[in-house]
Amino acid sequence: MTAVMPFVVGLCGFLAAHAAGGEAEPTTPLLAVQESSCSEEQEEGEPSCLLMRGASLGQAPLGKLLGGNATSDNLIWHFPACFKAVLRADPVTTPLSLEAARSHAIAWLKVTERQVYMSIDWKLPGVSKKNPVIGLHVHKVDPSMKDPTIVGFCGQAPKPSFTGRCAQRKIVRDYPVEGAVLEGTLEEAAHRLAWCKHPEKTFYAQLHTESSLARTGGLGLIRGQLQRVQCA
Repeated sequence: MTAVMPFVVGLCGFLAAHAAGGEAEPTTPLLAVQESSCSEEQEEGEPSCLLMRGASLGQAPLGKLLGGNATSDNLIWHFPACFKAVLRADPVTTPLSLEAARSHAIAWLKVTERQVYMSIDWKLPGVSKKNPVIGLHVHKVDPSMKDPTIVGFCGQAPKPSFTGRCAQRKIVRDYPVEGAVLEGTLEEAAHRLAWCKHPEKTFYAQLHTESSLARTGGLGLIRGQLQRVQCA
C-alpha cells in the first residue's frame, strides 16, 4: 500500500468560514483499546481485526476519557462516524493542470450503519457545459486494484451516476448527496469506513470532470484524504 500525500487543510474565499473557530473534543461513542488482536495477514480496519480488549465508555469528551492521550491508535469509533476531506490538486499522483490548480473543495461525510452522506463545498472555475462534473467518489488506496471506489455520490457518463447527476455549477455550498455502491452493499461500505483505524492512510475523496478524465486517464481533478472529525 502506497502512502497518499498529506493535504494541508486550508481554503480560500467561500471556504474560509468553515475554517474559523476551534473544534470541540469528540463525543462520539468510543471504545478504549488497550491491545489489538489483528494478525499481520488481516487487513487493518476490517471488523475482523477489531476484536480488541477494552471498555465501553459511552459519550464523553475524548481527552477526559483517556487523560489527554487519546489517539486514533487506541480507539475504535462507533456509528455515526464523521470525516472531513480537503480536495485540491495532487501533483504526486495526478498530472498537474491549470484547471486542477485553480480548483478546491471541502467535503464532510457522515456514516451511519446503513448510509453514507456527503455535504460538499467546491470552487471549480473550469466547469462548463463542455466540461461537466462527472464523478464524486471515495476511493480506497489499493494500487493492486487501481484504488477501487468504495462509495459514489453522483456522476454521469462515462462515469457511473450512482444517486444522480452532480451539480453543474462553478461554486456550490452545502451541496448534499447520498452515497451508493456498485458492488456489495452500502452497509458493508459504511462499516469499512467507520471501523477503519487509519482512514487518513486508507481512503480519499476524489472529484472528476470531463476534461480531467481525458487528461489524466481517470485519476481525477482534485482529491483529499479522509480525516476523522467530531460529528455535529
